[in-house]
Amino acid sequence: KMLSTLNQLEDDRRLVVDELERSESMLKNLVNTLPVGVLYTDSKGNGIFVNDLWRNLTGFSLDASQGFGLFHGLHKDDKSAVLQQWELALSERQNFKKEYRLIRPDSSVSWVIGQANAEVNEKEGASGSLTLSTIGYICTITDITALKQAQERIVKLNESLEERVKERTAAVVASNKELSKTIESLSQAQNQLIEAQKMAALGQLVVGVAHEINTPLGVAMTAITYLNERFKKVEARYHDKKLSQ
Repeated sequence: KMLSTLNQLEDDRRLVVDELERSESMLKNLVNTLPVGVLYTDSKGNGIFVNDLWRNLTGFSLDASQGFGLFHGLHKDDKSAVLQQWELALSERQNFKKEYRLIRPDSSVSWVIGQANAEVNEKEGASGSLTLSTIGYICTITDITALKQAQERIVKLNESLEERVKERTAAVVASNKELSKTIESLSQAQNQLIEAQKMAALGQLVVGVAHEINTPLGVAMTAITYLNERFKKVEARYHDKKLSQ
């Protein structure tokens, strides 16, 4: 009877182990289909499990993801801000989320969103108070390199557009100045043309007036010349005493 009981317990244990292994396999397959890299660690940050996408994104294997693999390959320019926010999340038991750059072993750089949630265990003490202890971290990284590249292109396009707008504005200003000068020149030419037309009209008027005056003056001069000649003849006859009564 004792042997039978032990055999039954062993069978039950095997069933439980088989069920756990199936559940673990199902969970791993499920995690490997996720569109994010997943790392599960113990309370000290040592890697327990990573999915395939984590390996592909970071270039690090499970063995290399020890000592808190979430920040392995962290870019030096992002390190200070990332670790500062991480310490804050730990001290206040908050979830961690931050954008930063990862440097892969092949020296290529990727932009990612790193996230970490602490897995906390609650334990009731003898006095009835609850104590919290961190037993591990569920970490994820999402590749946002394409998004960052698109944002950089947009920034460059905006800068290029702003520069082109400045150039076009400068060109318009220059064109307006040139147009103003042209209008001023045309205005001066128009004023000069008006003055010339006035002078031409005045010349025509003078010619007309001179003609009107010159005609009677010509008649008067002819008469004066004739009278002067007659006077001379009379004077000569007077001196010659040839004038008759």
